Amino acid sequence: MSENERFSTVDSVVFALSLLMSAGIGVFAAWQSRNHATTSDYYVGSKQMSVIPVSLSLLASFISAIAVVGIPAEIFYYGMEYITYVLSPLLAIPVVCWVFLPVFHRLGDERNITSAYQYLELRFNRYVRLMGTLAFTVMTFLYMAIVLYTPSLALSQVTGISLWLTIVCSGGVCTFYTAIGGMKAVVWTDALQMGFLFLGLLALGIGGLITAGGFANAWEIAVKGGRTQIFNFDPNPIVRYSTWATVVGGSFMTLSLYASNQSMIQRYLSIKKSSHAQIAVLLNIPLKIVLVLLLALCALVMYAHHWDCDPLLAGYVSKSDQIVPYFTLQVLGFIPGATGLFVAACYSGALSTISSGVNSLAAVFLCDFIKTYYDDRHSREMSERKATRISKILAVTFGLITIALALMCQLFSNSVVRLAMSLFGMLGGPLLGVFILGILFPKVNSYGAATGLITSTIVIGFVGICAQFTDHSWQKLAVSIDGCSSANNTTDLYSVSTTSNSSSTEATTLLSTESPDKDFFYFVGSISHFYYSLISSFFCIVVGSITSILTGNNTVIDPVLVFEPLTKCCCWMPPVVKNIDIENDETKINMKPISVEINENCCDSQIEKPMLNGENG
Repeated sequence: MSENERFSTVDSVVFALSLLMSAGIGVFAAWQSRNHATTSDYYVGSKQMSVIPVSLSLLASFISAIAVVGIPAEIFYYGMEYITYVLSPLLAIPVVCWVFLPVFHRLGDERNITSAYQYLELRFNRYVRLMGTLAFTVMTFLYMAIVLYTPSLALSQVTGISLWLTIVCSGGVCTFYTAIGGMKAVVWTDALQMGFLFLGLLALGIGGLITAGGFANAWEIAVKGGRTQIFNFDPNPIVRYSTWATVVGGSFMTLSLYASNQSMIQRYLSIKKSSHAQIAVLLNIPLKIVLVLLLALCALVMYAHHWDCDPLLAGYVSKSDQIVPYFTLQVLGFIPGATGLFVAACYSGALSTISSGVNSLAAVFLCDFIKTYYDDRHSREMSERKATRISKILAVTFGLITIALALMCQLFSNSVVRLAMSLFGMLGGPLLGVFILGILFPKVNSYGAATGLITSTIVIGFVGICAQFTDHSWQKLAVSIDGCSSANNTTDLYSVSTTSNSSSTEATTLLSTESPDKDFFYFVGSISHFYYSLISSFFCIVVGSITSILTGNNTVIDPVLVFEPLTKCCCWMPPVVKNIDIENDETKINMKPISVEINENCCDSQIEKPMLNGENG
């Protein structure tokens, strides 16, 4: 490795400063809240957060290092068809803003909910709520572990620092500022880290354009390499990045993140006004478009640089997700601090995702398990002081579990890691389906919700398992090593495994051109992962609706729990609750059964909104 391709002392300082700044924000947030530490302050920032930082935090919650190093590599090997995914937020985010968000915000104001899955108990029952919480917990833990492992692996390979030390240090910093600062620390560090992310991608894109001889030259090379096809309207679901998959399937994937995930809903509730929360979400449309286009630019210049010398096939790297850090050292290695900035960008994506996940897990565990059990056993509400203290202990515990799981990732094969990544998408779709049933299908009952959630999880789980045993390597676009000076003989930056199993490595499979036997299991396993949320939510809705019809449908509905325009549609609504006795205490949620007055015939009388204590019916 040449001197210009080293991770220098200046790079290390830049990276360390990014971590210290994040930790400093956590300390400041904790100091600022020292005199009024409540669960409302810890989990939703006392509902006083501003639009811009929350919008950046929403973007940061699921823009991880996996996206930073993975999307350019995907475009490098599969072409520009991926970027049509930027159209999906145009379809999904407005639906979130005007269908889902108002329901959650009303419940945040009137019922003071913190956990998104409290909605599932209010709308269905406690069992559905616990199933939703369990799905979110498994999904989040797996995702956070891989999100922490991925940049740590890259950093250890470009710096020589041991993998376990990078995982422990970065995970420890993230756990520290999340535990002591709560939602305010998470949101403001997310905003800072998104700044690092955009700067790092800009630095890599501009540096790559300079070395490639400008955008026109880079684009011409990509055209010759067959990488510039953007739209592909092939309806075949096994086409990896067809426009149908990225736009239609991608829209449901985006919906599963923004409409049913605790990390997102918690941020909606941190803004006082529903209209301001909608603005924060809508701002994610241009932000997501700019981010994906920047990642595509990095892929374009990376291909222009390596069109005749694929680092993976040549043996310079052992896995495709190492190509981006390898290219970064080549392009930015001669600029002091530039490589450190890009590594900070990768870690920014990781830390923002982990901090969001840790804070959200603490919220759902406190609200869905601990407080529920405590209230039932003691017949009184847990004090705010005790709840806040338990919240911080939970955050530390979940941070340590994430570090442990990230350390375990290196012990498993690549297929297990890919399975965990697939589980993230597979569990998000059924959750979206059950929230759609609750908000848009008022007649669906708890039997339908539970059956739909379980069935859809089994169906998409079968698809995901088939995918792990299906070989897709032959689908990649052509690559070359004709321009490599010493192909397959260099270990300039990354070491390549020399075990007898090397024939199964990712580099070797790129040479495969023979299609495997195509049967039912091959077809199911080859379905594009963009369709996972669509398939699972579809099964949840269909099975849930049929089961509800067979079990007598819902007998009564609270209009606050459904999409408001549906309350005007008499034939779509079951009998409506007219008057609800709601606890209007900031620290309490009344989850116990209450006496209600029922409007027996929706079509014969006007639907009335639930009333708060003190209102006259």
